Amino acid sequence: MSYRLFYQEGAPTGTKEMKIQCISAIFGWQIQGPVGVKVRFSGTNRINPDVDNPDHWLPIVEIEKKAANDQELGHTSGHSFDTIMYEVLQGPADVMVSSGVAG
Repeated sequence: MSYRLFYQEGAPTGTKEMKIQCISAIFGWQIQGPVGVKVRFSGTNRINPDVDNPDHWLPIVEIEKKAANDQELGHTSGHSFDTIMYEVLQGPADVMVSSGVAG
């Protein structure tokens, strides 16, 4: 079974959002938008992390659309971070993250 954690259409550059209690899962990371759109996904196990403090976050994946016909704008990974976040580095971006329970 899969659960949608994030679904944001047209998120402008600088948008940040986080979700807590995401440990022990497999994630599907996906973006869409115009050429040049770029989104960074990060994770942390800190208590009360700050989305504006880069020292609180470890990178998971960064996805960028490099061509108009780019269809492979997703990534699947497993991790053990309690909290995940995304940051739109170049927007507007459609950001989708789903989670499936790993164990």
